[in-house]
Amino acid sequence: MKKPIYRNFQFIKFIWILLLIAGFSDSLTYASYLDDILLQIEVTAQADKTTELNAPACQKFGLRNSSFFPVSSAPSNVVTADFNNDGIPDIVGPMPNTSSITVALGNNQTGFSAANDFVVGASPRGVTVGDFNRDGEIDLAVTTATARLLNILIGDGEGNFTLTDSYPVGIAPNKIETADFNNDGWLDLVVGNLDSFTLSVYLGGANGFVPANSATITLGNRPSAFALKDFNQDGKVDLLTVDSPSVRLFTGDGQGGFSNALTVATVQLNDLTSADFNGDSYPDFAIFGSNDGKVRLTNQ
Repeated sequence: MKKPIYRNFQFIKFIWILLLIAGFSDSLTYASYLDDILLQIEVTAQADKTTELNAPACQKFGLRNSSFFPVSSAPSNVVTADFNNDGIPDIVGPMPNTSSITVALGNNQTGFSAANDFVVGASPRGVTVGDFNRDGEIDLAVTTATARLLNILIGDGEGNFTLTDSYPVGIAPNKIETADFNNDGWLDLVVGNLDSFTLSVYLGGANGFVPANSATITLGNRPSAFALKDFNQDGKVDLLTVDSPSVRLFTGDGQGGFSNALTVATVQLNDLTSADFNGDSYPDFAIFGSNDGKVRLTNQ
């Protein structure tokens, strides 16, 4: 039996690399190749528009050096998924200074193929992945700040994407996440709107997306990050948000609504992530401070 990834010593070393690199990068993601214990890091470097990891650092921590490849403009908020069904993780990232996202397909020889760009609209900011039309292929949802839109791009299973629908959101939409909020088998979406201090909630279905009954959630400050998990273990997706200095937990009602906000932390923050860090089957979360350089881990 394989050890849970959070108990693997190699993974613990990998987490420290993430924390070290995060201070020098606008966006960071990783793909885990569990079969050969290869952990691959992709770092977005805004200065030279490349992805690269220092070779000595890789060797010291037992990791292979990542490939170095150019993209057409500096991407941010990079995420991973298998877009062409070859079993190898690929990457996608919005390029805020353009009207496009960039997609690079992974391979076992050179790391990644040449990046392809897909037009979505001016100043793309956030991206998330999922099979939104339930055809078995990975699709993309991308926010664009200039037009204040949530954009859906349908994937063809070969790494290509077509813009099909756009939906209005708030001012300066940025981060976006997906989960099934109302337990109907269709993925739903939540968007953080930085300058309107709100979240926009859309419910997915056979005919695309529609606003939820409580389509807008008002916060006290800019929603810099959020996570979707069943934190209270009632079978319904809940919403954890960072609108610094508050971390708020909204309870999901199983119909696409979120209410009963509980402030779980008050500190200057700029990001969070959630997973079962201690292996007790309950979701935990880590929050990243913007002033003191600390990472705070909260267990249930």
